[in-house]
Order: sequence, then structure tokens, then C-alpha cells
Amino acid sequence: MGSDDLRTLWESAGGQAPDHWKFHKIEDLLKNSKSISVGVMYPGQNSPGGIPLIRVTDVKSGSIFSKPTFCISPEVDEEYKRTRLNGTELLITLVGNPGDCVVASTTMAGWNAARALAVVRLADTNLRHWLRYILLSAPAKHLIDVRLNTTVQKTLNLKDIRLLGIPIPPKNERDAISSFISALDDKIELNRRMNETLEGLAQALFKSWFVDFDPVIDNALAAGNPIPDELEERAEVRRQALADGSANREAARAFPAGFQFTEEMGWVPEGWGVEPMREHLYATKGLSYKGSGLSDQGIPLHNLNSVYEGGGYKYEGIKYYSGDFKGRNLIAPGEVVVANTEQGHDRLLLGFAAIVPKCFGSSGLYSHHLYKLSPAAHSPLSNHYIVSLLNTSLYHQIVSGYGNGTTVNMLPIDALQMPLICIPPVEVIQSFDSLAVPMADRKESLIEESNILTNLRDTLLPKLISGELRIPEAEKLAEEALT
Repeated sequence: MGSDDLRTLWESAGGQAPDHWKFHKIEDLLKNSKSISVGVMYPGQNSPGGIPLIRVTDVKSGSIFSKPTFCISPEVDEEYKRTRLNGTELLITLVGNPGDCVVASTTMAGWNAARALAVVRLADTNLRHWLRYILLSAPAKHLIDVRLNTTVQKTLNLKDIRLLGIPIPPKNERDAISSFISALDDKIELNRRMNETLEGLAQALFKSWFVDFDPVIDNALAAGNPIPDELEERAEVRRQALADGSANREAARAFPAGFQFTEEMGWVPEGWGVEPMREHLYATKGLSYKGSGLSDQGIPLHNLNSVYEGGGYKYEGIKYYSGDFKGRNLIAPGEVVVANTEQGHDRLLLGFAAIVPKCFGSSGLYSHHLYKLSPAAHSPLSNHYIVSLLNTSLYHQIVSGYGNGTTVNMLPIDALQMPLICIPPVEVIQSFDSLAVPMADRKESLIEESNILTNLRDTLLPKLISGELRIPEAEKLAEEALT
């Protein structure tokens, strides 16, 4: 099939390209005929410390956000050395979201890929970003969709990837478009990393104050008060922090200078209570909605896909509901949702919590796969404290341990009523919020900016590919969108 035939196919899928651009099959762009293959077919058990294995679940929006947690043994890696990465490949998903792409980086060198990914090695590695942008475009997605094998699940075959026609402009045009889109992608990635840092800081702060009790230990050491034997190892770390000046003595003023022993939870800060969650939190289940009520408009419907594994709000999961809900199951920005259902074997969301972002502006609905969790009127606990507590490894393990169900693991409401928690004074919670809330607000503003950039990229890319828009015009539109 020649360039003209491939162009005709592209146009039949709704695509356009300038007349002077040439079309090539992906197989004509490969390093050699064997430069495309599926990854590891039989990975065996997870081998901690082994070779990281990229799975489809690790691919999110065309990126690998973190080092894969699943590893294969060196023996398995050697058996599948043909797909061992050197950092110059293009990875294409074959199932899940077929056609999604990742441009391998040097940090991935030595990793391997699972069988649900195609490892593609191009003769010209500089074409990788261009191919990724083309494969993410609407015409390419259409051409991929009509080729999918759907016997069990949507699956893209290597043969279909080989025969897919790609428009290739002259190098100067290709580089200009790639550089412009890459700049948007780089900013989106930078925002994601900044959010990751902010999330890490917030989690570290909560652990330091309310799990390790560092400010209490600092005060006890400064006052010469005894440290319980069980906390002596942590006390040694805090002695060093006090000696080098890294301890936050100002924040520690709101904390006591000693510990008390409780039968229920062992050593806790002096004067802090120990009570079951039900004394401080109310949990209510969300809306059982009809699928026919889902639409692109209406009231926001926060669902299971709105919660990240590990905790936090996932904006990509939002849906809208236009059906009748009789004014029930409303949730306002700033309130807490908790996943009460697991989702698949690779995403165990059970018990993880998130705060509904302020960007939604007004109240929305929450689905029956979520609980809304509200502090009692008399409780000093804040929503940010509650979310941080539930997303610690300790309390996630406790809460998710209540899960039951023969087919799908479900979280009974008792899981959010029975566990014991330590209750700090209100001034300590307020001190935590004074640091955690600004970090959360900054995260939300970065996510909103990334959403604008993503929509801008997805709007401008097809116009740049079709020749409808030139780079100077695209740059002007980008500038206007961000001001």
C-alpha cells in the first residue's frame, strides 16, 4: 500500500494532512523487520529488587509516572532479553487503552515490558515523539479501533501496528510541531512532579506529627522528661534534629512534653484522647444511579474512578449526571470521600480517601461506591486531618481489613466506625491545617493549569497535523489560554 492509499485511509478516518507530507507504514520506519515485539509473556512471581517490569497499569496518559513496583527475576529478564529496554524505544499499549504510547527514557534502560505492550525500535529514534503524537490523534485512534480484536477484550495486534499509515512532514515542520507540543507536555509533567513533591511533604508532615510524634519527643527531650523505651529509637533521630537545628521548635509549642500509656493504643501524647472513629466521624453511602442518567452535562458525579490508589483526588474520573436524584447524596467541595469498593486486581482502592476539589465550585453527587465522611460537630478533626489519617499505611491497613465480599471486595460502614484513633487538641489540628491546606490549594491550582494545557494540546495538535494551523498561531492561542 503506497503513500496515496495510506492518505486515503487517513482521510476516511476524518484526518487531513498537507499535500507535501508523505505517508509511511510503521513497519517501514522500523530499525529492522524484527524491531517490534511483545514483552514478557510469563513474568512469574514478583521479585523485589529484580528488574522493573512495565505493565499497562503503569502507563498513564502516555507516561510512566514512577518506577514499576512489579519486578521480574534476572533469569526471566534474560529469557526475554529481546524486549529489555535501552531507553530509545517507543512503547505501545496493546490492551486496556490500545494505542497509548510512551517514549522510553534513559532512566528506563535495563527495565523490561509486559506482553500487553509492544516494544518498537525505530531506525530514526527522533521520530518517536512524532509517532506518539500521531497515534494519540483522533484519526489514528479511529484506524486503531477498527482493527481491534474484541474476542475477549480490546486487543491491538503487532501486524496492525506495522501496517498503520503515519503522515510524516519534512523535518523542519516536524521538529517545530514536536517542539511546541513537547513544551506543553513538559509543563504538564513539571506540574505533576511538583504535585508529587507537595503530596510527599504533606504526608511526611502528618507522619512526623501524628504517627512518629516528633514534636512531643522534641519537647520531652528539651524538658528533660523521660522517653518510653518503645520510642527510644525515634528519640535518637530527634536528638540529632535538635542538635543540628532542623527541628521545628515553633510548631512544637502546641504539643505536650510527655507521653501517657493507654491500654488501647500504647504510648500516646499526654492529654490526647483515644476513641473509636464513630465518636468523631459520620459515614454515609452515595447514590445508586442509573447509567442512562450519565451525560457530558449536569451535576458532577464523583465516583470510584475519582480516587487514586494511595489516596488523593483523580480529576480524570469525573462524570456528570442529569438524572433525578431527589436532592439526596450531595457533597460539597472540601468534603471527604472514601472508596468502599475495590477496582480490579491492579487497583485496590478500598479505604483510600480524597477531598473533593474546590474547582467544582458547587455541590455534586457521590456514587454508591463511595462514602462521604464528615466530622461530628463537637470533633476537633478537620477534613485534611481525616484524609491524611486514612491514607497512612497503618490506618489504610486497618480500615481495608474490614473489607468483605465473595465477588467484589466491599467496605462495610463499620470500617469507618470501629477503629480507634488518637484525638489531638484543636490547636494542634489547626496548626497542621495551616501548613497542609496551602499545599493542597497549590496542588489544585497546578492540576487546573495542567487540565488547561492538556485541553489546549488536544485541541491544537489535530489542527497542526492537518496544516489548518501554523506554529506562530498556535503559540498565540496558547499564550491567550494561559493568561
